[in-house]
Amino acid sequence: MSSSLRYIAITNEPDVAAIYERQGVTDVMIDLENEAKSHRQPEGAWISSHNLDDVSAVRPMLAQTRIIVRVESSEFREADQIDEAVGRGADAVMLPFFFKTDEVGLFCEQVGSRAERILLVETPESARNLDTILSNNPIDYVHIGLNDMSIQLGLPFVFQALMAEEVSLAAKACREAGVPLGIGGVAKIGMFEPSPALIAVRHAELGSSGVILNRSFCRREPRLDWRRYEIQFSEALSELKQAFAAAKSLSSDHMGAALRDLREIIEEQARDKVNID
Repeated sequence: MSSSLRYIAITNEPDVAAIYERQGVTDVMIDLENEAKSHRQPEGAWISSHNLDDVSAVRPMLAQTRIIVRVESSEFREADQIDEAVGRGADAVMLPFFFKTDEVGLFCEQVGSRAERILLVETPESARNLDTILSNNPIDYVHIGLNDMSIQLGLPFVFQALMAEEVSLAAKACREAGVPLGIGGVAKIGMFEPSPALIAVRHAELGSSGVILNRSFCRREPRLDWRRYEIQFSEALSELKQAFAAAKSLSSDHMGAALRDLREIIEEQARDKVNID
């Protein structure tokens, strides 16, 4: 397992990608999964409008930060989409919303050794079968997507999935296979509950080494000029990194107490959401 964390930000804007690299974001994701999401996500959900030209536009702006391209799921992906993404400069290709080992096998064949092969585990079936999938396919990194996982599990609040057995099983499979794992996304500290400082404790417990900076984390208010945005983004990312480092250094007793607090907050948020809905 990697000892350093991957901080992943989603953007198709070259100048924004350059800001993220300057401030220590390890991976910029260009999200081509739009048709599949429009079929399965609830009405009003954010659907990416990114396209392959964005890979070509962002590539020259990044010297060290990797480009991850999330392609369409197997059912909706065009035959040449992976070749196009790699040819335009993707360092890693991510397969979303898969169920079966043969889907992963085809994906790995198409990517080959040209780019990092990343799985986005978003279904209970893929989480439960991840040990078999990893033992039969050359996977470089696994990320667990909590939004779709919570929907698939019928949970009203996204972070309930963070505590689910399926996530624990997937993390165990990654540890045993020696494949680095990342989990979900986070907002800035102080924006929402549960706090990323508590979420980081669950990451530490499971051996996670990656997290996505969600849209609220990366959003720029219209009143902010780009210089001020970069300063605020830098401060927020630094605070998040400190929280994740602190979580990893907790004693077992303090970690256990923090996890109990996290579970209570998640259960309370879930009850509130059910009552509102």
